[in-house]
Amino acid sequence: MISRWAGLAICLFFAIATLFVGTGCDPCSSCSTTTTRKTATPSFTPTFTIVPSRTPTATATATATRTATATATATATLTATPTATPTMIMGTVEGGTSPISGASVTLYAAGNAYAANATVLASTTSDSSGDFTMTYSDPATTTGLYVVALGGSVIPDNKKAPGNKAAVVAGNSAIGLMGLVGISNAAPPSIIVNELTTVAAEWTLAQFTDATGQIIGAPSSNAIGFGNSIAQSQANLADITTGMPAIFWSNSGATEASCTGGSPPVNCDGLERMNTIANILASCVQSLSSSSAACTTLFANTAGTTTLQAAHVMATDPVANVANLFMLQSESPPFTPNLGAAPDGWEIALNLDPGGVLDGSNFLAIDAAGDVWVPNIDGDSVTEISAIGALIGNFAPAAANFDGSDNLAIDAVGNVWVGNFEGASVSELLAGCSTLSCTGLNFTPAGANFSEPQGLAIDTSGNVWVANVANSTMTKLTSAGALIGNFAPAGADLDGLRAAVSEALGTAIEFFPVAEDDGAQDGDGGPAAERGGIPTAAGDPQTGGPSANGQGNGAAAGVVSAPSDADPTRATYLAKTPVR
Repeated sequence: MISRWAGLAICLFFAIATLFVGTGCDPCSSCSTTTTRKTATPSFTPTFTIVPSRTPTATATATATRTATATATATATLTATPTATPTMIMGTVEGGTSPISGASVTLYAAGNAYAANATVLASTTSDSSGDFTMTYSDPATTTGLYVVALGGSVIPDNKKAPGNKAAVVAGNSAIGLMGLVGISNAAPPSIIVNELTTVAAEWTLAQFTDATGQIIGAPSSNAIGFGNSIAQSQANLADITTGMPAIFWSNSGATEASCTGGSPPVNCDGLERMNTIANILASCVQSLSSSSAACTTLFANTAGTTTLQAAHVMATDPVANVANLFMLQSESPPFTPNLGAAPDGWEIALNLDPGGVLDGSNFLAIDAAGDVWVPNIDGDSVTEISAIGALIGNFAPAAANFDGSDNLAIDAVGNVWVGNFEGASVSELLAGCSTLSCTGLNFTPAGANFSEPQGLAIDTSGNVWVANVANSTMTKLTSAGALIGNFAPAGADLDGLRAAVSEALGTAIEFFPVAEDDGAQDGDGGPAAERGGIPTAAGDPQTGGPSANGQGNGAAAGVVSAPSDADPTRATYLAKTPVR
């Protein structure tokens, strides 16, 4: 039998971006570049559920009331229409750790189409301390809010001496920064916009953002994927309320002290890549003008005209010009810990094992809510993880009779089907599993001929297809678990099934883009539902190699699925899963 992992950490990669920029930096001599930001506990916990807008309350209209006496005069009682109370948001624009004065700051509501139709809610200019305040009316429909800051000048950090504020000097038109405020019905009152929040926004929302890096939008049909992307940005990458790394990093052991020690935790790589990208952007932001050596080198390697556009290019083409871009970091970069050598690309990976429950995990699937389901072959259980990597539950109901739960697929109504590699059976977790209640079933119909089932897929009729690697057959079950047939037709070359599965499983997890959402869940035989926020994972996302899955295109384990027709601007991802 193929050897297994004793445990699996699921890698989620936020962006397919890489850029190389030449050496050289022209930082502002008065900028604070040695101060570093460390992880802090966020002061605000946003809610990331996008829900339909509330039905407006009807306004009373004028009515005439007659008295019984004919001579009485009819009178009208008018009720004034309530005036919506404007919402205020304040914040600071920073370059590195220094304020940016004179930046044009705009608050947007995300558009209703991919990378289009964003609406301006308010705009202002940052003062000499980098601070700004805006008031706006909440959008009628709940959506994502974000801030874009363009231009301005980085000045010495003088916020502790407001009576001696520096004058605004000539601006740097190359400055472009962004911060995801959050969902409109749960926006924080105060934010910080800097290079870290820019990276967090561009990497998680690359598929929802236009080529300028400034316009964000998503159709209502993909509200879940869009909301998950915003949640991942703030919960997993950078905290908009502090401008520092999100609490995820320190919770997973990745801190400056641990990452610079002798045995750094695995998530140090992701944190260091994020900080390094921010430092690259800061080299231009902190320079005196768009013609500085840092800015011209950045744009020569990204074809951008602002640091925001450069960030978007790095996020969507992560393996381009990496070495050149890496050299743009200053000797005393503002964000640490950072990489000491150029990486292979600008992908940002998160290593997840919430609760330490993953045990010999080889496969995964993503449901309609964006939650990740993982079978544990050594733990005889199935784990559900949220879109931001939090543990939802680890399920092993007795009736499921898990025995080497090794692979799974999710049908159109949310039932989770699991192949038991060692138990020669198929289990089902009915939709709606929670830590309070989870119903499991187990199927071994006569004639199914299960033998080391190691691949599941659901077709458009809800039938379950099972790949049996030990006897080179395929078994088909109804959505109720009844046998339809066991197949090994001449010419099908199922003798190679085991080898195909083994070869596909021998690689690290990879997420590949697939076609747009067909309105059903992953594993329904059609294109995978768009999730957003999980662009690529370990390995080369450009290869389009084999995808062992039951998670997105209905293919059985080991089937080669190279998504050459994918739309990279709003990519969805399949999984290539590992055995070691």
